Amino acid sequence: MQLVDPEPTEQGNTVALLDGTGTWRSRVPTKERPADPWEKPVMPHVATCRVRTRRERRTPHSSSLPPGVVSLAERRRSHTIEHDEQDKDPA
Repeated sequence: MQLVDPEPTEQGNTVALLDGTGTWRSRVPTKERPADPWEKPVMPHVATCRVRTRRERRTPHSSSLPPGVVSLAERRRSHTIEHDEQDKDPA
């Protein structure tokens, strides 16, 4: 089983079906076991997923988080900056 895109496509080299328990199952058809009529052709997700840059993989900004959720990464950064400034200030 592998991750696949949610929309069926004729260009897909994988097939998927919804089984009796409500679980999506995917497989690659072979000569020995071609696609069955009830299986939909889909594209593996890895084939269509664009690579994100390192900057895009960082923790989202506070403004994009749901209400009541705090970005711990931003909190740690601001806390570290405050402590660094206190260490530099001889007062």
